[in-house]
Amino acid sequence: MSRARELAGFATATNPIQDLNVGVVTAISFSGDGSSLTGIDATSIKDGDGTVRAQANTSGVVVTGILTATSLEGDGSALTGLPAGLGTAVAATGDGANIYYTDQVLEVGSNLSLDVPATAVVAYTQYPEVAIASGVDLTIADGDDFVSDILGIGTTGSPQLLAGGGGRVRADNFVAKDGYNAPTFANGVNITGVGTASVRIDSVDINATGVTTTGISTISTSVVVGSAVTANADGVITSGIITATSFRGSNGSVELYEDTTKRLETTTTGVSVAGTTISNGGDFITYDNGHFKSGSNADLDLFHNGTDSYIRSAVGDLNINAGNSAQNICINLNENVAGVTSEKAARFIKNGAAELYYDNTKRFETTTSGATITGAGICTSLSVGPGIVQEDFHNYGTALTGTYNHDVVTHGMVLDSTVAASASFVINLRGDGSTTFNSLMNVGQTTVLTVYSVSSNASYYLTDFQIDGSSITEKWNGGSAPSAGTGSGTDVYTFNIMKTASATFSVYANFSNFA
Repeated sequence: MSRARELAGFATATNPIQDLNVGVVTAISFSGDGSSLTGIDATSIKDGDGTVRAQANTSGVVVTGILTATSLEGDGSALTGLPAGLGTAVAATGDGANIYYTDQVLEVGSNLSLDVPATAVVAYTQYPEVAIASGVDLTIADGDDFVSDILGIGTTGSPQLLAGGGGRVRADNFVAKDGYNAPTFANGVNITGVGTASVRIDSVDINATGVTTTGISTISTSVVVGSAVTANADGVITSGIITATSFRGSNGSVELYEDTTKRLETTTTGVSVAGTTISNGGDFITYDNGHFKSGSNADLDLFHNGTDSYIRSAVGDLNINAGNSAQNICINLNENVAGVTSEKAARFIKNGAAELYYDNTKRFETTTSGATITGAGICTSLSVGPGIVQEDFHNYGTALTGTYNHDVVTHGMVLDSTVAASASFVINLRGDGSTTFNSLMNVGQTTVLTVYSVSSNASYYLTDFQIDGSSITEKWNGGSAPSAGTGSGTDVYTFNIMKTASATFSVYANFSNFA
C-alpha cells in the first residue's frame, strides 16, 4: 500500500492525528491558509541556486540583481540610487554601468507641446542641442521655460550641424540660462518680417554681437542704446562717438546737420559743404592734379601737376592783398621744413617800397621819387649804367621802299638801313603787328625815333611819317619838310615825339645828311 493511501487512511480514523512524521510530503495541492505551518520562509524569493533575489522587510523589498518588469507604476519620488546625469549607461553590467553618456542632438520629429504641471515652470533636457525637423513645431506653453543642456556638459563639444530643415521655436520670452540676464546671440539675429519693440534696447535688454534685419522694424517708443544713443521718430540722437566702417544714405547721399540746418551732404561727385569749413591744426591735401577751386564757376584754381604749382584766375584780376593788420608781402625761395627761408625774391613793404632781388641781392627798389636800380638796368633795347646809357639799334639790311612798319617792341627806337633806298618810302611807327605805339606810351611822355637811310638817288627819300597807320603833321627843322634825298652818303631823319593825349602826338622832325 502506498504511503498516500496510508495517509488517507489515517485521515479517516476516528481519533484525530496529533503528530505526523512521515518524511517528505509530496502532493498535487495543499488547502488551507498555512497559518499553522512552521519552518517556511515566506519573506524571500530565491533563485534556483538558493540565492535570495527579493527580500521583504519592514521598509519594502530589496532586489539584488536586475529587476525586469513590463511596467512600473508610481511617481518614483522615493526612488534612490538612480544613476546620476539622466544619461544612458555605456554598459549593462560591470563598471560601464556606472558611466553614462548623452547624445549631442535631440531630434524632434513631430509636433511637440511642452506644458509642465502647475507645480512646475521649467521643462528641461540633458541634450545640448535640439533639432526640430522641417515643418515641425516645438511649442512652449505660456509661463513655462524650456532649458536645454541641463547638465551643462554640452559646452565641451563644438557645435554640430543640426538635423532637420530648421523648424520653429515659439516662445514669448528668451532669457539667459541664469533666468535674469539677456541671452547672447553669438552669430547675430536674423529677423524676417516686422520687429516690434515696446521697451528700450540697451545693454541690459538685448546683448547681440550682430543684428541683421530684413523687413520693417517698428519701435513704439524710443530706442536707447546705453547712455549715448537714442532713436526716435525724428532720427537718431547721439551724445558720444559714432564709429562705423561706412555710412550710406537711403537715397544715395548722407547728410549731416547742425541743429536743423544741413551742413554736409555727399553727392555723386564728392561732398557739398554749406557754411565755413575749419581745420583745427590739420591739413587740406589734394594729390597731384587735384584742384582746389573757388567761385561759382570755379574761376580761381590752385593745383599741382606733379612737377609745378599753379594759381590761376579764369576771369578778372588775380589780387594778392595784405589786410590792414598785415605787414609785408614777401616772395621767398629755398624754404626748409622749419619755414626758414635763405633767399629773397621779392618784397612788397606796407606803405613803402617794392623790392626785387637777384640771388638774395636787392637790385631794384621803388622810392618816393621813382626807382633805384643797383647795378646795370637792361631793357629790351636800353641799358642804363654803370655810368652810361646804351640803346640798341635795328640793322635793316634791305632797301627802304613803300611803307615800312617799324616795330619798337622788337627793334627799339633806332633804324639803320644799310642798303640804299630803291624808291621813296613811308615810315609807320607801331608797337608790333598786334600792339599799338599809343598803348606803349603814356600822356606827358616823350621819345625819339632816329632813321638812318643810305642814299644813292636824290629822288628817293621819306615822303610821310605815320604812327599806328595815321599820318602825322610834323614840325620840321628849318620850317619845311624834305622834298628830295641827297643822292649820296646817309640821310638821317630824327623824330622827337611827345604824347599830348590818347593817340595824339606832337612830332618835331629834323633831316640831315652825313657823307
